Amino acid sequence: MKTQQKYAGFWIRLLALMTDYFMLILPMQLLFMLIFGYEVMKEAKPSDPLILLFDVIILLSISYLWSSPLKTPGLKAANLSIVKANTTEPITFIHAILRFIIALGSLIILIGPLFSAFRKDKQTLHDLLAKTQVIHD
Repeated sequence: MKTQQKYAGFWIRLLALMTDYFMLILPMQLLFMLIFGYEVMKEAKPSDPLILLFDVIILLSISYLWSSPLKTPGLKAANLSIVKANTTEPITFIHAILRFIIALGSLIILIGPLFSAFRKDKQTLHDLLAKTQVIHD
């Protein structure tokens, strides 16, 4: 018999995302500014190799944490896990990369996260497209 999972809603996921921003992304941005200089980072365009390197580091580090038992600080603090929607097994690293890329597009159009407000299973647009689910542990 399959146990009923408790799905993570919009607000707890937003809290986890903000925690991850302040504990992972912002410190990495500050480290890049210390290493390469504030002016270099300030003047950099999105297509500059330095910015692309930063983006790849963020993509790989968050994807690794999503797919590992370590979790991101936000997921750990909120006691959440990202799993495959159809099996509730942990996602793989490749699956996490796909989810991250889809999530960026979903966040840019701002509609993606709002899906969770209207769905019983609380899936966002990027969860639906990546076939993932965020659940309480």
